[in-house]
Amino acid sequence: MARAISPSTRSIGRTTSLERAREYRTSDMPAPDSEGEYAAETTPLKIGDDLLLCSAMGDIIAMDAATGLQEWHFKAGVSEDAIPYSASCRGVAYYADPAADRFALCAERVLAGTLDVRLIAVDARTGRSARASARTGRSISSAAWATRCRAGSP
Repeated sequence: MARAISPSTRSIGRTTSLERAREYRTSDMPAPDSEGEYAAETTPLKIGDDLLLCSAMGDIIAMDAATGLQEWHFKAGVSEDAIPYSASCRGVAYYADPAADRFALCAERVLAGTLDVRLIAVDARTGRSARASARTGRSISSAAWATRCRAGSP
């Protein structure tokens, strides 16, 4: 049977001296009647000097990895009605387009799936939606579109 931690390297002494380095609140706390339906399951990505993560309701967040300060926060706008059994986001994906100008919109992008079955692509530097609707400001895209990531594309 495989073990997550080898008994030869496990030491309670090492863990008792640990201190909390920082704490971050994603700001999408459940409504009082939704207690128990949210799960903090995200695994942040460290890309350059940033930590990229998602909240239980699919918001995408960038933090400075050294200071823990938030750089930007993209609100996914997922309704609580979209929660199937538990609200959670396990992580985000990152892609740097090798053919794009380094400073072009979405030359580097963060992608995340939402509980309401959308794929969101945001610019990794700014957190701006790669394809915001002029009417709503929300990004509603398909997988094919998110890979192209052109502002204003259908």
